[in-house]
Amino acid sequence: MNRSAPGAPDKIAHARELCDKVSWVEALMFAQGWRADEQAAAKALGRAELVRQVSLTLASIQEDKFRRGG
Repeated sequence: MNRSAPGAPDKIAHARELCDKVSWVEALMFAQGWRADEQAAAKALGRAELVRQVSLTLASIQEDKFRRGG
């Protein structure tokens, strides 16, 4: 079930772009800013759930990049 807030696909695309560029510091800073922007969602899901979702998303992006040989 996708619980992303409106505008999340644009943020996901931006996060993927940063990871594709291997811009890990920028990706982390973006994720932290995203979390701050989504405080209402963070409260609804709980901090642990939000961290889990961000971790899974970043792992998925890394796996996709690895599969593409990047």
